[in-house]
Amino acid sequence: MSTDAVAIDILLLEDSDLDAELLHRRLERANLNCHIDRVWEEADFRAALRQKSYGVILADYVLPGFDGLGALAIARELSPETPFIFVSGTLGEEVAIESLKHGATDYIIKHRQERLPSAILRALAEREQRQARARAEQGLVDMNAELEAMVRSRTAERDLVWRLAHELVAICDGNGYIRHSNPAWHKMLGWSHADLLDRRLASMVAPGSQDRAAAARAMLDSQAYVEDVDLEMLTADGRPNRNVSWTFVRTEDGRICGTGRDITQRLELEAQLRQAQKIESIGQLTGGVAHDFNNVLMIVQGNLQTLQRTLGVAGSERERRWLDNALKGVERGARLTKGLLAYSRKQPLAPQSVDANETTTRLVGLLTQTLGAHIELRTELAASVWPAYVDPNQLENALINLAINARDAMAPQGGGRLTISTSNRSLDEAYTRQHPEKTPGDYVELIVRDTGPGMPPDVLEKAFDPFFTTKKEGHGTGLGLSQVYGFVKQSGGHVKLVSQAGQGVAVHLLLPRDARGAHAPGVALAAASGIDCRSPGGETVLVVEDDVDVRRISTEALRELGYRVLEAGDGPSALRLVEAHAEINLVFSDVGLPGGMNGREMAEQVHRMRPELPVIFTSAYASQALVSDGALMPGVALLEKPFTIPQLAARVRRTLDRAGG
Repeated sequence: MSTDAVAIDILLLEDSDLDAELLHRRLERANLNCHIDRVWEEADFRAALRQKSYGVILADYVLPGFDGLGALAIARELSPETPFIFVSGTLGEEVAIESLKHGATDYIIKHRQERLPSAILRALAEREQRQARARAEQGLVDMNAELEAMVRSRTAERDLVWRLAHELVAICDGNGYIRHSNPAWHKMLGWSHADLLDRRLASMVAPGSQDRAAAARAMLDSQAYVEDVDLEMLTADGRPNRNVSWTFVRTEDGRICGTGRDITQRLELEAQLRQAQKIESIGQLTGGVAHDFNNVLMIVQGNLQTLQRTLGVAGSERERRWLDNALKGVERGARLTKGLLAYSRKQPLAPQSVDANETTTRLVGLLTQTLGAHIELRTELAASVWPAYVDPNQLENALINLAINARDAMAPQGGGRLTISTSNRSLDEAYTRQHPEKTPGDYVELIVRDTGPGMPPDVLEKAFDPFFTTKKEGHGTGLGLSQVYGFVKQSGGHVKLVSQAGQGVAVHLLLPRDARGAHAPGVALAAASGIDCRSPGGETVLVVEDDVDVRRISTEALRELGYRVLEAGDGPSALRLVEAHAEINLVFSDVGLPGGMNGREMAEQVHRMRPELPVIFTSAYASQALVSDGALMPGVALLEKPFTIPQLAARVRRTLDRAGG
């Protein structure tokens, strides 16, 4: 069940302020939308139950003036339908069993409250199912009574109920032929009463659901009631269109009465949730792989550059060519891992206020060249578009990626048209309840639409997966859409693909509106050109890196540049060196450190000890250095792995020069 629409009203019976606060935090961490009323006296408990209807009751067992079983008895008397869950640290097994016998829904041990959110949701779902079942049973009983009364007299009241019911209703004979049906059939599926009369109910079931329908029919031979029979139903024109959950009852005279509730939207939402969970899981996997692979690339690249410097002009042309080719391979690997990190939403971003219309207009020339003469580029830019809060470089990359994908898709048909449009879009809570993967708010919508062959459903389902491509081998990495997805999601936006085979593809980018104005967090990467990167006076750099091989690359390069270097393999060791060596001028640290203290935590301690001491973070998993909205900690810079020796030299020199004022 969903708790997004209406907050769950919880009555908490707990005399301990601390336990109540811990429970409230547990529910907040679980993103449970709830409102809690707290009491601990019997009189207040009774008054609360009389004044308000609660979704669930959470109760300690030991209470001032009365105990948990007494509270349970009061709840069963005053609010018998409300789920009652004990949350206690003193509930033994025998007492727990006794409480369940007296009507408690569940019990949770206080020091193991991680099960509490799921227990609440399950209790609410079970109550909803009981109520729905009771309503269904009562509805069928009432309906059967009305149908029996139809032989005697047709009443206007019964006709009104029959006409206005949203659920499908079918009254069949013992062989499954429909004798009576309600108007909901026409509203939902297009079947008229005349179409349905004397037609077998099973003939309206789509081929893929015939086995389930046959199984339900077989069950009715041995029992009078079958529920939750989910069947895909055919429309009057023969298309499988709606998913319907049926409840069937066999009457004493052998007739079969069925009511069907439309569950199409629920199944679509469940499919969206599964897709989001799949993408999240793949993102975690790819991010971890990219992290480890970047460290490997760092070692390979550093040693190759050291060898390149050592050979210098003494090496043969063939040896220099081998080294150049090897370094180009490292660069390709780095680009690949950058794409993986973008998909897993672990790349560093520099978000700022961006005019989507201006960005699109500025790219028209480049995109026209990229698309070629056979593809027409159109822009449909709405006036007064809000500024978006995104990384401008990543937005440009996303538009270029989408344009290239569209070009490649339209190439086999000899060309086509690519349209980029902008508009303002506000999502309210009513919309997001129907689309739970989105969040309410104001967005700038960019739509990139092509007239290519489109995507069939099986391709559409995998389109955002990293390395998935429909192109020939060697023609693309399959990371274009993955990078777009990761960038937009990390920016707080949403992505949607709309396509059908033969009808082109439309990629909808919802970018968060910037309500704060321009903002460019973090420290920009210094260009290496024109900077004397050597240390003029033997400044001291503390290098903090747990990987010995990676640390050796950095320390050797810095020593060659004239710096004095101290080394540490974890955060605590680094802090001891900072405390002992006042001559340290800069800390160069990996973010993912062992020993219970990561680089970010270590940097916070360093700034408390020496606020003026600059810090440069390096990481293959750059998001570890970010604090919010893709921003870096104040007072630090970031150098992504794998970095080159010139990049390291330039960043260290620029940071020291800036710190020296």
